[in-house]
This record gives sequence, C-alpha cells and structure tokens, in this order.
Amino acid sequence: MDMHNYLKKTERLGNQIFSPEIQGYWEALKSVALAQETKEIYLVGGVLRDLLLDRPIQDFDIAVKGEARTIASLFAHKIKGHFVVLDEAWETYRVIKGKCIFDFNPFRGPDILSDLIERDFTVNTLALNIFYPKTVLDPFLGRLDIQKKLLRMVSHKVFWKDALRILRGLRLAAELDFKLEDETRRLMKRYAPWLKKIPAERIYQEIKRLFLTPRAINQVREMGNLGIFKAILPEIEKLRGVTQDGYHHLDVYSHSLLTFEEIEKLINYPSGILSDFKKDIVSYVKQPFHRFCLKWAALCHDLGKPSCRAQGEGRITFYGHNKKGASLFTSIANRLRFPHKEAELITFFILQHMWPFHLVSLYLKEELTLRAIYRLIRKAEPHTIGLFLLAMADNLAAQGSEKTPYYNQQFCTLFKKIMEIRAQYLQFKQRPRLVTGNDILEWFNLKPGPIIGELLKEIEEAQLVEKIKTKKDAHLWLEQYLKKQ
Repeated sequence: MDMHNYLKKTERLGNQIFSPEIQGYWEALKSVALAQETKEIYLVGGVLRDLLLDRPIQDFDIAVKGEARTIASLFAHKIKGHFVVLDEAWETYRVIKGKCIFDFNPFRGPDILSDLIERDFTVNTLALNIFYPKTVLDPFLGRLDIQKKLLRMVSHKVFWKDALRILRGLRLAAELDFKLEDETRRLMKRYAPWLKKIPAERIYQEIKRLFLTPRAINQVREMGNLGIFKAILPEIEKLRGVTQDGYHHLDVYSHSLLTFEEIEKLINYPSGILSDFKKDIVSYVKQPFHRFCLKWAALCHDLGKPSCRAQGEGRITFYGHNKKGASLFTSIANRLRFPHKEAELITFFILQHMWPFHLVSLYLKEELTLRAIYRLIRKAEPHTIGLFLLAMADNLAAQGSEKTPYYNQQFCTLFKKIMEIRAQYLQFKQRPRLVTGNDILEWFNLKPGPIIGELLKEIEEAQLVEKIKTKKDAHLWLEQYLKKQ
C-alpha cells in the first residue's frame, strides 16, 4: 500500500467506525458521556489498528476521562446490553450487545496522551474521540509502523512494567504478520527472565492465543532465540544439542520446532493429505481445541529424549522417551495451569506418538493384523486423525540419510488404510451391543468389576475381526477365552 492511499484510508476511519450498523451505539455513548459532563471518550488500540489492516472488528476498547464504571453501566442500560466487571482493581468493565464487545477503562493518567504512553506497542497507540471522529491521534507514529508492518515498543519501560508484553508482542507479530523492531527485540531478550515472575495463568493464556494463530512457528522459534524457553519452559531448552540417529537430520530441539512447523502446514492445508477422507480431516482440524493440542504435542513430543538417550553398538536409542516425555509435559501443564481436557489430550498424543510408527513397521514387514489396527483405533478415538497427523508431522521433520526414500508414501498408504478401517469401526459402534455386562455375569457367575468391561472389549475386538457373529458365538468364544486365562 503506498503512503497516499494509506493516508486516505486513515481519513476514512471515522466513517468506518461510525457506520450505520453501530451508529446508534455511539450516539447512546455520547448521550451518557454528556450526562456525566465529559466529552473525553476515546476509541483506542486494536480497533483502529485492525481497521487500517482491514481486519474484522467486533471488540472496541474505550478509554474515558471520569468514572469508567458509571459510564459503562449507564451505556449498557441505554443499549440494553450486558454489563460485566472484568477487574475492579484495574477499573476494567465490559458491555456486551449481540456480537459487539465494548471494554471501558479510565485514563491511565490525567489526559489521553498520558494514557497512550502507558500502552505496549505503537500500533496500539492510535486514538479517536467519538465526539470528533475526523481526527485520529497518533503521537507515537503508530500508523507509520502499521504501514511498515513493524512492531515497536512505545517506550523502554514497556517490558519492565509488565514482562508478559514480551509474549503479547510475539502473539501480535504472529496475528498481524509483523516483524519485531530491532531495539524492541533486544529488550524482549533482556527482560525475558522476568517472565518467571508472571502468574502462570497469564503465561498460559498468551501462549494459547499465539498457538491458535495460523502460523505461529516463526514466533515460537523466537521464543527460543529470546530466552523465553529458558525462562518458562526449560524442558524444551534442554533439547538443544541432543543428537539423534541417522533417521534424523537435526538435533532434538530443531527437530521439535520443525515438527511444530509441519503440523501447522498439515492443519492449514488439510485437504491435501488424503483426498478420500478430506471431509473428516478438515472437520477435525477446524476445531481450535484440536489445533491447540496438536501444536503443543508437536513441540513437546520428544521431551523425554535427553534423559532416555543411550548409545551402543554404533546406534543411538531413546527407549521409553514417550513415557518420560508425557511425564515432563504433565509437569508443564500443572505449572501453567492447563485445563484438564487439554492436558489430558496433549499427554495422550505424546505418550502414543510412536504407535503409528510401530504399525508402519509391521506393515512394511507384512505382519500388520486387523486386530492391531482396531486396537489403535479403539484406544485413540475420537483422536485417531490427530494421532496420525502428529506422527505424520514427526515423520516429515525427520530427513536423515538412513530414512528410506519411499517411507513417506508408505506412511500415507497406511494412514489411508487406517481411515478406511476407522470408518467401518464407527459404523460398527452405531449398532446395538451383541453382548451386555449382565449377559456375562449370568453366563459365568462372575461378580461385577473391571473384568466385565475388559471382557466386553475383547468381545468387541473379536466381532470386529469377524470371529464372532452371533450371541451364541460370543458365549462359546468367551468360554474358551476364560479357560485360557
């Protein structure tokens, strides 16, 4: 975009913000402000930045001179919105009306300029008074940085005042596809150790927002370059320099980052993986929960390798690294206060990430059985797709000289076979049970307990491989099975 067109776009900001769809809200807010004897009501930060970047707008940050709580609550009442106290100590209030969100704060000083200088990055320091919409305040040349796609700190005190802004800067750079200004990057690195003092919940939330951007890999690499891993994720830092076997071309640290990059490619372009199962794969990866967990699993899948590394007879091995890695990730999840569901799925992916490779090995030796495939699907569902995507990313990130040139193709062939059998399995699960727990209790005079569930699983497996077709078959099969046990 050339400067002339850019400035013309800036002049249209007021018209965009005061569009007919939301004009009524601003009239209501002006009415409330005048009743409170103030005309200092400013739209600030991200809303103006995003309008200049043609990004969708639903959230409006509003800085006011006066009682933010009073203005916000009266505004909510006037537009029949919902008033929420976000943080009483910081005087942060929210009004929700339909899809629109209005966040209110008082000035962080005596006037709007003193408020803007307390903000993090210049791209967030634009301000527009709703009473004078044709004038955009830009005291720190934020528009110029937006045009240059550059993320620059407002002052040298930014990270000293709140080290979480380091992570926020990386997240914004990923969201906006901006570069870090050199001095800003230097100070991020200087203050990265201060992240240790930030509450875990805030760290978790900022990393989550970063990971949910479509292309986070560049900023995840910066986390390592700036010393952020060393400060808050030392388990990842310890992967540096851990060499691997000839199947890999990178040390464990670089391989983990490349696996993260590969999983992002698979998530962003899922339709090119298996055309026959495009709909299933696209449906799986469009869920933010799945994307977030897959990216964490990709980054942490080999956490256990440093402590499991062994060398002998010309080979490097990492036996049990999946279990050790799952344990180390559990420590991270506890430390950063992960929700249970996320921690559980990521741990599962790390623990089981070698299972698809085991099936590939059996497949290449022509020893893969239907029973082995069903066992994986039963264990993994509803995340069979996720587990194979993680393994595929892991595989694509390994390009050592000992890797056979046709391995990637064979991996995809097996993935397709797994997906075909998974489709049959899901159809099977829709049918009524052939045998119930009560049937087993009655047939063999057993007491209720975990063994009943195990026997039902064995019957299901026998049905899937067509060893059992009727209830009578199941009775006879269980008789023989229990005798062997």
